[in-house]
Amino acid sequence: MTGRNGSGGNDPYAREIARQAREQEKARKAAEAEAKRKAREKKLAYEVARAQEAVDLTYVVENDAEQLSNLLRTAVLHGSPLTFDRLKQQFRPAAFVPPKGKSKAIRQPQWEEYEPEPPRGLLGALGFGRKGYDTEVESAREGSTADLGDRCGHAAWRAGVVMAISYSTGVSRPSEVCRRRRW
Repeated sequence: MTGRNGSGGNDPYAREIARQAREQEKARKAAEAEAKRKAREKKLAYEVARAQEAVDLTYVVENDAEQLSNLLRTAVLHGSPLTFDRLKQQFRPAAFVPPKGKSKAIRQPQWEEYEPEPPRGLLGALGFGRKGYDTEVESAREGSTADLGDRCGHAAWRAGVVMAISYSTGVSRPSEVCRRRRW
């Protein structure tokens, strides 16, 4: 005889199977709801990204259209034809201005930071331990030179990257243009 919910009455095994089935169904429904929620969020994020991209591209196109209309307006007002030679622009590199908060110079390494302890005492005064000290001094000089080179090399590399981007885009603020245009 089965009970009112069809779980087999007093049979504990049948009740356990029914409970597990209910839990599995509940977990499946929760997983489906979570998947739908994630799909909605992903779709919304995609739509927001596409809308921002459209705004960025619209800004670039409007800027280009404004430049072209200015060229056309000046050609009509001055009565001279548009030629490629007239459209060529001279490149005028902008002066480098470091970003705000980044204009503080990096402290240069000092020799005192690397200098090894000289030999002391009677043996040091007699010249014993001088060879080891000279070896330590040489390795300290190499370390200080490498530290200075790393600092200067990194700054030079960054400046080269910024200059390369500036020259390739033809603007003085490459980060704004690179953010707007997609190559």
